[in-house]
Amino acid sequence: MPFPPGVETVTLTGHQHLADGDGNPLAVRIRPVPTRVVSPVHGVVVDNTPVVVRPDAAGQWSRELIATDAEGCTPTGWTYRVETGDDALFISLPAALGTVDIAELTPAGMDGGEYVLVPGPPGPPGEQGEPGAPAAIRAGVTHPTDGAPGAGLGIAGDWALDVGARRLYGPRGASAWPAFSVIPSPIEAGWTRNGFAALAGSDLYLTHVADGFGAGSSWYGEPQVSDGLDVSFEVEMSGGTGADGVCFALADPATLTSFVGGGGGELGLTGCSSVAVALDTGAGSRARVVTTDADSMDTVATYGGALTLRPAPVLVRVRYAAGGLSAWVDGVQVFNAVAVAAPANARVGWTGSNGGLVDDHIVRAAAFVPRGGILL
Repeated sequence: MPFPPGVETVTLTGHQHLADGDGNPLAVRIRPVPTRVVSPVHGVVVDNTPVVVRPDAAGQWSRELIATDAEGCTPTGWTYRVETGDDALFISLPAALGTVDIAELTPAGMDGGEYVLVPGPPGPPGEQGEPGAPAAIRAGVTHPTDGAPGAGLGIAGDWALDVGARRLYGPRGASAWPAFSVIPSPIEAGWTRNGFAALAGSDLYLTHVADGFGAGSSWYGEPQVSDGLDVSFEVEMSGGTGADGVCFALADPATLTSFVGGGGGELGLTGCSSVAVALDTGAGSRARVVTTDADSMDTVATYGGALTLRPAPVLVRVRYAAGGLSAWVDGVQVFNAVAVAAPANARVGWTGSNGGLVDDHIVRAAAFVPRGGILL
């Protein structure tokens, strides 16, 4: 994974002994315990989206990771969670290790690290002083706060760190601090589930194998600004005969939170006006950018590369910005700013469907990028 120039990294290697039922080595998932690792210079350096490492046929694997004591980043002294199947351990990767095999490390306890205040990047030159006096220069400052920063705190370009809530606000605008907001996970309050959709612990089931033909949906109650919306989540389509798929959608804000479309190829979405990323398995594994209306679903773009969307879970990221929809599956970018018109304020949600063939269609570990700052 690429990191900003100069950020200290460690190369972690290992040998995977565990395998699936076909004898293939299980994937290794690595995620930092803190929700975000940030730098005032580079912003978010790494988040808690798992890094998926797939061993070779002999079970060997290697991955470059940010050091857990990387200079200039906060927090510091944190740990990584390394997962294989149902097994997990926590490790520390200080920069001094360079390259190290996981078998040589002593497991650590879960530790979110210590949050420290670090200076921000240099700010713009100040106003010109009296003739003969040097110009005043002020660097961007990170202000410690208890709660949201007050209106009179700081100047343009400053940051504010609420240590208790682990929120880094900013940068401040010319006249005010940006409002902090984040869409909650679909397993939290504020979401409506319809049709076959139901919660099972931390999983959102859009359909179950036993449901048969039909669909499920889950919509957030308040329409959201679509420009800049960025979400990551895991999708699992398994347990059945394979069909039809899952959509992440930006629908017309007038769409009722009780809406659920038809089953089969309608993917639970046809019937409302929307823009969506569709992951469907009814005709093999494919990813599409689609639009829907009251009667139909139209394909705007289809990813031409190879995809395997079932039965193993895949990690998905969707971002809409400046009129373009981008998406990644297991770290591979499948769409790059596909031009498609989403509503300025959109009804946000997931849909999924069973057809003549069926599957459990599951969404889990969904996380939306906050606006107006960073959630550490």
